[in-house]
Amino acid sequence: MSVGQSLIVELEEAIEGGSKEKRVDAFRRVTDLFVADADRLTDQQIEVFDDILGHLIKRIESKALAELSRRLGPIHNAPIEVVRRLARDNNISVAEPVLSTSLRLSDGDLIEIASSKTQAHLMAISARPRLAAPVTDILQQRGRQDVFHALAGNSGARFTARGFRDAGAAGRRRRAACGKNRASA
Repeated sequence: MSVGQSLIVELEEAIEGGSKEKRVDAFRRVTDLFVADADRLTDQQIEVFDDILGHLIKRIESKALAELSRRLGPIHNAPIEVVRRLARDNNISVAEPVLSTSLRLSDGDLIEIASSKTQAHLMAISARPRLAAPVTDILQQRGRQDVFHALAGNSGARFTARGFRDAGAAGRRRRAACGKNRASA
């Protein structure tokens, strides 16, 4: 039996009723196989990995998902549906690596995530090397001060005219509040 056929049999067993350890082992082996050959895979082959990993993700613990996210984040042709699922995970240790680095996430994905997830998710998005103005706008609208500071320090973040005005107004409000706090102290 070839290595590929053996892995398929193991995957079927792991998905159908294997132990947690068997599922995690199969999951890691599939991930290793993808990462090792990512640069040589065709779009069709990547879709197969997307399907396989997508099935395994449903039954894998967060620790293994966070590992997957760290490994897939920097890969330019990572399985897109898997990356999207990881980015939307409520556990920030799972979502952060792909939110901050994956080029597979579209501006639409980032806007949807920034509109509905936690401040930690917003911080992860604000760390991306490049941010389009519509993404920056939603981060400014929903983000707290740490998100705002991360955006201000991100040379790859693009701002709309409104975003610049909002940033200036927020800075003036913070300076005024700090001045009032110092005066009352």
